[in-house]
Amino acid sequence: MKYVLHWELPANISHEHLAQGNKVFEQWQRSEGVEYQQLLGRVDGRGGFHVLVSDDPVAIARDAAFFTAYFPGTLYPVLDIGDFARVSASAIEARSALL
Repeated sequence: MKYVLHWELPANISHEHLAQGNKVFEQWQRSEGVEYQQLLGRVDGRGGFHVLVSDDPVAIARDAAFFTAYFPGTLYPVLDIGDFARVSASAIEARSALL
């Protein structure tokens, strides 16, 4: 399963809190069974995105919990756009058959 984690820096984050978060990030070890395909930072410097793949939601939760005190975020399960388009087209067809 593919996920996108969107994280943001808290409003009014102190220099000390940010420094602690960066130190934690530098020492972080990725959980086994989670493939991080991309680690992205926003151009405005206020957050970023992780694109990851795993069949182990516990490993994903473990990684996310490591950072939430410093960088709160939202984890979204996602589909590749081709799969999303096929599912959407199928749903439209199924609904149309009912009308």
